[in-house]
Amino acid sequence: MGQGTILSCLLRGVNVGGKRMAMASLSELLTGEGLVNPKTYIQSGNAVFLHPKGHALELSALPAALSSAIENEFGYEVPVILKTLEQLKAVTTRNPFLTKELKSSIEMKAIYTVFLEAEMSEDVTEQFEKYAKSFDPKANPGLPEGNEDLFIVSPTLTEIYLYCQKAGYGKTKLTNNVIEKVLGMNCTTRNWNTCLKLVDMMETHS
Repeated sequence: MGQGTILSCLLRGVNVGGKRMAMASLSELLTGEGLVNPKTYIQSGNAVFLHPKGHALELSALPAALSSAIENEFGYEVPVILKTLEQLKAVTTRNPFLTKELKSSIEMKAIYTVFLEAEMSEDVTEQFEKYAKSFDPKANPGLPEGNEDLFIVSPTLTEIYLYCQKAGYGKTKLTNNVIEKVLGMNCTTRNWNTCLKLVDMMETHS
């Protein structure tokens, strides 16, 4: 875009525990940081805005700057992950659980995407896959069935697709906190409807 870059902003862990944040306040903060026409979506910390050409900060420096601004304003640390429209559309179009062969048997409400703050190394990817498979009764005879979840690491190694096929995300063993500990990096999880909505907001942003 000639005027700049449309971005989706994903905050980790707001409006849970003690980290309360009104989305109107988030919009004001983003505007104060020189970002154009921020639009928020639900209370889990999602926003879409324009990073204008000539902004004081390069795109690569923006997540840390926004995290610092949030801490200064609200008094707590919040990791920030940014995605361009191209990146987020790729996430939604390459979902391995929504192939032609699988789509008819998949429940959309059971699909989640874990967004990572950085690309996983090969060693970390192997470590995560080994850990996640430790909960799979098919790979570990003797474990009780009924609570296993499916996961697939994205080709870019920057997302993990989850399909909470049995008990839902509320009972998954692969929670955001657990994944962060295994990977050694910040991440934030969104349900599939939120991912699709953010793409729509980015495509229609003006």
